[in-house]
Amino acid sequence: MPKQKTDRDTILRKSLDVFLQKGYYHTKFSDLGEACGMEKSHFYYYFRSKEDLMLAVLEFTCRNVKQHILEKAYDETYTPQQRLAKMMQNTVRLHASTSQGCLMGNTVLGTTGIEPKFQGILRRYFEGWVAALSHVFQAQYAEDKAQQLAQESIQEIQGSVMFVRLYNDPNYLEEAANRIVERLSQAQVQTLSD
Repeated sequence: MPKQKTDRDTILRKSLDVFLQKGYYHTKFSDLGEACGMEKSHFYYYFRSKEDLMLAVLEFTCRNVKQHILEKAYDETYTPQQRLAKMMQNTVRLHASTSQGCLMGNTVLGTTGIEPKFQGILRRYFEGWVAALSHVFQAQYAEDKAQQLAQESIQEIQGSVMFVRLYNDPNYLEEAANRIVERLSQAQVQTLSD
């Protein structure tokens, strides 16, 4: 295999694709090396173990989702409806780029109860989603209801991502995203009619 000079972020991006495709337990360093175009020993320059690499990939994913999706919830230059629409557009775009599902959801399903070191970051990831969506929903709903809608929305997104993967049909996620955006619009229409 030809040697390539590879930086940490490139390794994380390429490793993310492999973990997404094969899952944590079915991924071998040889798979990662092939994807990154480097020898197994080179990984140890950056990471102590496959577990250490996976933790870094999960953190990398959290940062990217926060930057490109979750931070939209707090951008007060847009209306709540516009913020939620942007969040959902970016969510659909993120998952449209792969038919392998959601790395975070897949990792929860594949490692919960087995790899306790992953649980903290996975919980923070989904708690960040709930906080961001709840923040937007609070424009039209009381705090408790906004929290409930945020949790239901995450469940709907994750369920639709599984259906996209199972049936290879992106419409499941697009329809779920549209329903989530409509929840905020329906509350505004209801408020206006009261």
